[in-house]
Amino acid sequence: MSRKAQASGDIARGHVSEQMRSSQGALVWMDKPWVNLKPVPTVSRGASQETFPDCQITLARDGLTLPEIGERITALCGVRVIFSPDALAVGQS
Repeated sequence: MSRKAQASGDIARGHVSEQMRSSQGALVWMDKPWVNLKPVPTVSRGASQETFPDCQITLARDGLTLPEIGERITALCGVRVIFSPDALAVGQS
C-alpha cells in the first residue's frame, strides 16, 4: 500500500511542477472598474412599415381572455401571438 501511495505522490508532484513551469499571462488586480470604450454594434433589422400587416382590430366584447384575443389577431392579421405563462396566470386570477 505504501508503494502505491508513494507512486501516487510522485505523480501528483510531477503534475504540480509541470503546472508551475508553464507560463501564463500576468493577472493584474485593479481597484477601479474597467470599462470598454468600444461601443457595442447595434443590430438593424430594417423593419419598415411595409413589413407590418395591414389590419385593424376592434375588440368590443367584454370578457375576452388573452388566448381568445391572440387567436383573433392570428386569424385576422396572420401574425402568431404568444403570451408568456406569467401573463396568462395574471389573466386567470
